[in-house]
Amino acid sequence: QTWTASSPPLSAGYAFGVSGTDFSTASPTTVGGDFNIDSIPNNISGNGSITDQNLAGTIIANQKLSGTISNPDPFGAVTLNLNVPNFSTPDLTFTGYIVDATHVKLIESDNTSSIGVGSTAGIAIGQGAATGTFIDDTSFSGTYVFGVLGTDLTAFLPSTATSVGVFTADGAGNLTSGFTDTFLLLGPQASGTQISGSFGGKYFTDAHGTGRIRSTFTGFVPPPIPVPSLVFFLYLTGNGNPPLVMAGPSVNYPYVGAGIAYPQSTAGATFAGGYGFTITQQNGSESDGIGQMIANPTANALSGVVDFNSSFNVTAGNVLSGTFASPGPNGSFAGTLTADVFDFFPFTVDFFSIDPGHGFFVETDLLNPNNPSGVVSFGYYAARTPVCAGCP
Repeated sequence: QTWTASSPPLSAGYAFGVSGTDFSTASPTTVGGDFNIDSIPNNISGNGSITDQNLAGTIIANQKLSGTISNPDPFGAVTLNLNVPNFSTPDLTFTGYIVDATHVKLIESDNTSSIGVGSTAGIAIGQGAATGTFIDDTSFSGTYVFGVLGTDLTAFLPSTATSVGVFTADGAGNLTSGFTDTFLLLGPQASGTQISGSFGGKYFTDAHGTGRIRSTFTGFVPPPIPVPSLVFFLYLTGNGNPPLVMAGPSVNYPYVGAGIAYPQSTAGATFAGGYGFTITQQNGSESDGIGQMIANPTANALSGVVDFNSSFNVTAGNVLSGTFASPGPNGSFAGTLTADVFDFFPFTVDFFSIDPGHGFFVETDLLNPNNPSGVVSFGYYAARTPVCAGCP
């Protein structure tokens, strides 16, 4: 945290995204959008503010919002009150913990009151000087790596939908050079559903400058059956910061999910040295882990340790091993991960490099015809920096 009590108050636009559970319907939900903190202190007006909700596959899109934001307390926490008249429960309250002028961690804090609407959490990322400038498709260009974790609306269990991929936006409304690994634990097929292949698509920018984009992924090769059309809402942040992502009304593959899309480095993908990582697995019950690994590009081998919580059985320091191929031209590369605490091992993964410092990975053997895992996994890795002199 670089925020201090003497820092200026939050101002201008913020893209935000939260996900979790809606109380009134006991359903998975995501909410994304942009709120604009006016020049009037603590006020969020409908000018430049917009939001979308995916409530168990029902999309309430392109809604105006307004509200207020409090002054930070000594810990840098603010109270964010939002009102969206056309939401089923129009009033939302979040506590936001300020990291710096650009990043605020959000957690819903109205769930202890009689009008509490859900249990969600996420992030807000500042648009800064770019606020209000996203007026046409030229506002969005470049190559992005995205990661989305959510709920398959057939399985209706958390972390049963995983989607990781890469695409290029051309600044004229076209998506090119796309590739994704998207898995649903059940989906249209009761044994699991997989979309792995290249795609193209279109995107449309909100002309009001909010940074809201509606994108559609189509033309998958090889084409899955049934044919998909995946819709994602993106909320631009500008200034080189990553946009936030919310899954929309995808045809034939209904799921709720939220994530982030990082600009991919033009320096080329590398995978070497020490990394920390997180992993979430789902095979009917959720397991979660965190650990560290060392990538040896000479031997194309991984080694490390992982702490793991499998059905509330927590173990620490479990031995991790794995393999990986050389990164391809789109920054993705195949690999394997092994630890005797995983729900299935060894399992195959695709890594998607954002830059030499971090990336996503996703399990790819849910439907392997020779040895299906029946498990979906989603992970994130980042280069390790020792926290003290002499620390490993």
